[in-house]
Amino acid sequence: MNRTRVVMPAIIPHTADELRAQVLKLAEFAPLVHLDVMDGTFTPRASWPYTEDGIPSIPLPSRQFYTHVAVHLMVQEPAEIGTAFARAGAASITAQIEAFATGEEARMTLLAWKEAGAPVVGLAIRMDTPLSELASVATSCDILQVMSIERIGFQGQPFSPVAIERIRELSHAYPNAIIAVDGGVSRDNIVELARAGATRFAVGSGIIKSADPLSSFRALTDALDTVQ
Repeated sequence: MNRTRVVMPAIIPHTADELRAQVLKLAEFAPLVHLDVMDGTFTPRASWPYTEDGIPSIPLPSRQFYTHVAVHLMVQEPAEIGTAFARAGAASITAQIEAFATGEEARMTLLAWKEAGAPVVGLAIRMDTPLSELASVATSCDILQVMSIERIGFQGQPFSPVAIERIRELSHAYPNAIIAVDGGVSRDNIVELARAGATRFAVGSGIIKSADPLSSFRALTDALDTVQ
């Protein structure tokens, strides 16, 4: 498993055209684009593809397109849509542990995504969910993603320092997993997050809403280069 440190610009598109335009632009300089998918049930707001016609049908520009995309499912029913993204060629698929009734249900869903072609799969966990909820399924995950904001589904939320210790704990408990962090990541905290064990960093407004997204991306990667 590749654990190179990666900064991933995070997007929340509302149409297929917006998705395509944002991914193609960001993929010019970022190895992965973090795609948040929200159904308006698990989260307060919906995003593409749920905003198009209410039916989450995934358009397929090409498999090459989706190889740049790390999908984060913040949806109540992640199994089917995750399989669709796996078949589309997504680079990775992560769902919220809170969307599953049991660890076994989560484990079987991750296995199904692997069988559908996803090279990397995993689970994300909210700030208020005990890390012990991951215990029964963590070894089936390539990625364990810590949410580092209180309200998921909204970009620009303040970073919670509690996430740093949660990352450290997961990194020590599951040394073979990729540890990702999502929410409020900036130049002020990215070095400490990396030292705690994170290797994937989803950054939304800090890049997307910047006047110069490329420069903002490079500032973050340059900061990571200082971490031994």
